[in-house]
Amino acid sequence: MAYIGKEEFSLPEREGKAGTELWPAWHYGVLLLYGQNLGMNHLIGAKQINVPKLFNYIDHPSSNPESVNDVIHIHVYHGGDIFSKFAFKMGQYDNMTVPTVDTHQIKNYCLKMALESKRTTCTDLVKQLREQINKKQ
Repeated sequence: MAYIGKEEFSLPEREGKAGTELWPAWHYGVLLLYGQNLGMNHLIGAKQINVPKLFNYIDHPSSNPESVNDVIHIHVYHGGDIFSKFAFKMGQYDNMTVPTVDTHQIKNYCLKMALESKRTTCTDLVKQLREQINKKQ
């Protein structure tokens, strides 16, 4: 993804100054999806993934109440239900409490992960990582 971002998109595109001129054919804002597509195609080509069996486990909406343990890919949509990437970006979840109940549900899992990541400082993250490393030793 870093290579594609640097080699295929101009600086104005990477900085969001070009808008969505080339959408839907090519758009820096969905670079993650391009990277995912390349990764999936590699795994399929290497016969490391069976697509028919995989179908039921990918592209689950982020507002889904199913268990995260039953899927391998969550698609974060921009609708009105929790969890919405646009609502998150606009700060609509900023005053919410991080969920501690039913965090196995996709929608609560997404909300929990997003809020925790937004509220965790770099110093706190380093501390948490060191604690995990020390536990393994």
